[in-house]
Amino acid sequence: MKTFFGIDGGGTHCRLSLMTEKGEALFSVSGGPTNIYGCKKETVLQNLTDLFNNLEKDSDYSVFDCSAGCFASAGLETDEEKAFFADFFCRLIKKRETESGKKCVLRPDSVYFLNDAYAALTGALGKSQGFLLISGTGSIACGMQRDGRTVRAGGLGHFLSDGGSGFDIGLQGLRAAACFADKMPFCGGPGSEKLLHAAFSHYGISNVRQLFSFLYTDFDKAKVASFAPFVFDAAKDASRPDPVAVQILERAAESLAELCFCVYSKMPGILFPELAFSGSILEKELDFSRFVAHKIADRLPDLAIVGKKYGSSEGACIYAINRFKC
Repeated sequence: MKTFFGIDGGGTHCRLSLMTEKGEALFSVSGGPTNIYGCKKETVLQNLTDLFNNLEKDSDYSVFDCSAGCFASAGLETDEEKAFFADFFCRLIKKRETESGKKCVLRPDSVYFLNDAYAALTGALGKSQGFLLISGTGSIACGMQRDGRTVRAGGLGHFLSDGGSGFDIGLQGLRAAACFADKMPFCGGPGSEKLLHAAFSHYGISNVRQLFSFLYTDFDKAKVASFAPFVFDAAKDASRPDPVAVQILERAAESLAELCFCVYSKMPGILFPELAFSGSILEKELDFSRFVAHKIADRLPDLAIVGKKYGSSEGACIYAINRFKC
């Protein structure tokens, strides 16, 4: 039985999954971060080594017995970045062969490298063709053809993009709160008293300047994004929906729809194109997700929006299986 591994790595953790050639799940194990722009390169390589060792400790499987594998990670896009990890896998395979005295099934040229967004796309659609829209802490839209060609829009971080993300929604909510406190206009209105009270309660503060600790002194992107659910709650308040929160979400939905329009225009010609949603914002805030879907469908009626099939590590497995068969 041929086995394949897929790794989905990010800035906080990674996950390795194993599948058979027929796509049957065998085992999975988790480990530390693999984004080389989020921690030191030597730490990333040690995390991967530990991941492979833990797989062998916790199961009867080994990546060295796999026919092929795919390593997908945040911060993995350029040829230089891929070459760095290719060299690591090559050295790791040679070391195992020296220690065991036998040839590994896994060969260096059977390890494929991919940005994590495309592994998420393959997992969500169950195939390496179509489109994916992600809105979590950040946001990105991407597309992929069967021949490996890819396109993307967004995904450049909170300073350059991330429109419609949890960070964007949370930050706009905090701005609306600060504007109300300062009696300054926000989007043509007076800001939001409801969001100001929500910010005080959520962060345990009593004035806006106390937000400086994670906005400026020790910037914490996740802490900003953690305010996004309160914007959704304010907009959905059954007694009196907050008009500022509603406006923030309308703009966020438009930003996400624009990401889809952009990638779709970059990759025409896919027969029966499909789009899946992923990320905490689109998967948890279902009313918002449907609102975004309607905006996309109005302009792209031929694009079928489908449910998510698998996770990203399984998507990396499927990508490896498809590439190995080619």
